[in-house]
Amino acid sequence: MLSVYQTAVEYHRYNTLGIILIAVVINVRPGASLMRWAAAIMLVGIILFSGSFTAALLAGILNLNVEQRVRPYTMAFKLFTYGVLTHPKLLESLTGRAFVTTLAHLPNYQRYTLKQEGWPPIPAIVPESGASVSGILISDFDEGLSELLDDFEDVDLGLYVKESVLVIDAQGNEHHPSAYVAGPVGVDSLDGPWDAEEFMAQHYEDYLNRIIPEFLQRWR
Repeated sequence: MLSVYQTAVEYHRYNTLGIILIAVVINVRPGASLMRWAAAIMLVGIILFSGSFTAALLAGILNLNVEQRVRPYTMAFKLFTYGVLTHPKLLESLTGRAFVTTLAHLPNYQRYTLKQEGWPPIPAIVPESGASVSGILISDFDEGLSELLDDFEDVDLGLYVKESVLVIDAQGNEHHPSAYVAGPVGVDSLDGPWDAEEFMAQHYEDYLNRIIPEFLQRWR
């Protein structure tokens, strides 16, 4: 985009110098009709040729603004996931990118099944002293995807809320990522431990081939 801008400025400068020289000639020789035609042609050249560079530049700026509204370039943050999005293909299918992840666990929380009519069983976590939840820590999650993930987790319905939690990675290092824990509506819908193996066997393909694509189609 910068090269287009530089080229447009350069041609505008040349055309401006040309018009100045023509104006000087016309001032010295008012009857020089050819100079008037030359000035008109130069003006058309500015509009058609140099103007095309300016239009391309403006189009690029507008397109960049649209992309930034859809996915702003912001700082990365850490996210702890413990259920559906621990599967790399599902995470990439939802977000459109791969992430740097590491195994981690969340102490003093327990994972239960959140049941909603017409939905496959999904996990939700709640505080529980002495318990622990395994999952993955994403170290470079883009804040521009927060709105997407909030909608996917139905934060607006109260099923989940995003909170800062303390997790410990496989090397024993502590981190303070965000995590989606059961919200006020979600807590009332919990029913027994969540079975990760059952999810993989019965619902993984449905998430990959139907649920996530349909969600993205609605979201966009």
